[in-house]
Amino acid sequence: MVAIINPYRASHRALAPLDTGLSYDIASLPYRDWPSTTQCYKIEYIRKSESAWLLFVRPMDTDTKERFVLKILCRYKDTRYNLETVDERQRCQLEALQWNRTFTPDVYIGLARISDWDKHQKKIGIDEIITDPTREMLVRGADYALVMHQLPMDRRLDYLLNKESKASLRHYVQLLTKRLVQIHETLAPLSIEDGSQWGNFEQLQQKLEHNFALADPVVTASKNHRYSTSNWREAPLDCLKDTLLQVLPNAQYHHSSNLLKRTFNLLKAALFQVFTRSQYQEYFMQRVQEQRIKRCHGDLKAPNILIAPCNPSCDRELEKHIWILDAVDFNPMYCNIDLLSDLAMLVIDIQVRTKSSWLADLMIEDYLGLAGQGDVASKSVLAYYLVEKAFVGAAISMAYDNLPGLGWAFLEVAEMRMKDLKRLVEM
Repeated sequence: MVAIINPYRASHRALAPLDTGLSYDIASLPYRDWPSTTQCYKIEYIRKSESAWLLFVRPMDTDTKERFVLKILCRYKDTRYNLETVDERQRCQLEALQWNRTFTPDVYIGLARISDWDKHQKKIGIDEIITDPTREMLVRGADYALVMHQLPMDRRLDYLLNKESKASLRHYVQLLTKRLVQIHETLAPLSIEDGSQWGNFEQLQQKLEHNFALADPVVTASKNHRYSTSNWREAPLDCLKDTLLQVLPNAQYHHSSNLLKRTFNLLKAALFQVFTRSQYQEYFMQRVQEQRIKRCHGDLKAPNILIAPCNPSCDRELEKHIWILDAVDFNPMYCNIDLLSDLAMLVIDIQVRTKSSWLADLMIEDYLGLAGQGDVASKSVLAYYLVEKAFVGAAISMAYDNLPGLGWAFLEVAEMRMKDLKRLVEM
């Protein structure tokens, strides 16, 4: 079914000026020459990552205050993403629409072909919005925008963690935990055969080695190059060096650099030692047999979650007050996972952002209780995933996102959770 929709909603927030260095092969026609069927939007702000653009837009030629967000995938490839071809980008956009509607109904509107993009006037034109697209409906060779309602950015969980009181945060996290349990329980489990494909010991070992490799650029980077945007992936430690030397004496920097490498290597060795213990092979297989492997969100973290002001009655309609966005759509290895792996990413992200474990531990306790997963195997598997997610967060923050401060915070949490994991294993 194809339909033109104009559903706008919510407030907007200033983010960053539009970057004119767009990497898209889209003709930039004068606005007056755009086809009459094109829906035209003014680009107000943009957020750019390596793999996608988020365009915050408003409709032109109307007085409405309503806003949209357009997510447009970039031509990009690394060890996590492969978005080099239009076909692959279309596939990811279709999957994103399907799965994000599962986690948060009523926010994602549909897909729309990008017809024109005027970089200088900061305008974009899109074709009719396809509310329920299939691959056959999409034009070959054309890039599509994922169209969604713009939500109030001041309700993002990462903002709330910085400004709300302890009592409010406790309430929000308890509601979020209930919502996550709801979602996990309603997701269709993979068959034992399919679950075994993604959750068996050999597959998990390959994934662990893949995750370890995310830190390789940090651990093995040469010190012979100076920082530039173009050589970040080749020499991330040089980027860290330029950042840290602004606040640290040279001797302290070299100490920090060596400590960084040593911490990553010690965590890799300790986590792999736990992973290969015989009881963990049994725990992972138990999770498969219990059909705890599902197609999950895969990227649960505070910036992807928004929570509206809630009262006691919110418990009955959590999906209308808690919006979980931006599910993984690019790599099945990251989303066909154990439910506790999905939980672990969010727990670690909350702990890093609050610089405290109390809220994270509260979430763990509530989730295991509500989901009926308080057995030894579940607690042990979760303890393992907490360390793995903290390690991955540190590696990606440093090697890909150029956020060394956040990377160090993830490493500190990884070390703390590693101590907990060792105590659990030795009991």
